[in-house]
Amino acid sequence: MYNTYKVSKGKKKQIKQPPLNSKFKALILLDSKKIKQDEQEKCHTTYKKIDSLKKIMELHESQNVKQYEQWLN
Repeated sequence: MYNTYKVSKGKKKQIKQPPLNSKFKALILLDSKKIKQDEQEKCHTTYKKIDSLKKIMELHESQNVKQYEQWLN
């Protein structure tokens, strides 16, 4: 984080940050395998939800053909 200091004593605390082109650099290491696994799990759960909803729709369409046709029109 950047160092903070007062700009003047008469005013409230004002934080001044160093310029963006300063000598301070930071690296953030990420575990890409864990991120990919999490995203794949999310995708699999959404695919499962979609498949279950498709089955429910097909069941509804097959059982109530006349009511479905009326609703569709």
